[in-house]
Amino acid sequence: MNPPAPASAPSPGPSVVRRLYGLLTPYRRTVALGALCLVLSVAAELYPPLVWGRVVDRGLLQGGQVRPDWTYIGGQLAVLVAVFGVQQLLSAVRGQLLERAGQQLTYDLRLRLYHKLAGQSAAYFESQRTGDLLSRVTADVDG
Repeated sequence: MNPPAPASAPSPGPSVVRRLYGLLTPYRRTVALGALCLVLSVAAELYPPLVWGRVVDRGLLQGGQVRPDWTYIGGQLAVLVAVFGVQQLLSAVRGQLLERAGQQLTYDLRLRLYHKLAGQSAAYFESQRTGDLLSRVTADVDG
């Protein structure tokens, strides 16, 4: 007999995704800028192999012989350090922007849930367990 397949987490329906996207629209510029920083940061991460290739091909090997051109190698290493610094800066800015947008989205979602709960009748709170309500306000919103 085969063991039962593990239950997978249900995927959110299109209406849930659409509503979450609606909550994200006030932060679309911040998210777009964060995505741009991500793309530029990844491009900067791909640049070092090109520099090392040029150092080996042009800086170390000349005419098939090993003759280091230290001026060229030093210039390429300076470019490499500058690109690394830009990449780190872009990564830091991306992290700040996307973290801020995510925290603000979580705050807005919790605020909406709070206002929804504040408008409920006393009978609603009588029929609900306190732990379930707290779980929705904290863990479910984070999820």
